[in-house]
Amino acid sequence: MVDEEKESLFQDLRGLLRKGGSIIVGDIAFRTRAELEASRKNYWDIWDDEEEYFVEEELRKSLEPHSLNFTKISHCAGVFEIN
Repeated sequence: MVDEEKESLFQDLRGLLRKGGSIIVGDIAFRTRAELEASRKNYWDIWDDEEEYFVEEELRKSLEPHSLNFTKISHCAGVFEIN
């Protein structure tokens, strides 16, 4: 499930886009919920259970029809581009 506050932020940002424009956001993020859960299991001792992390496959559904590109830059971080 997409964190409602982050989904709302992306929805608001999407409304600011001009034709040909892009919004770029970098954060802790995972491509799939399975990747997030694997990371939670591996780093259980330092995991922040109060934080909701971005999951690309879930966020993509909420932003249609805008395109969302995701570039994974580490096992737990990525960059989103909305255009």
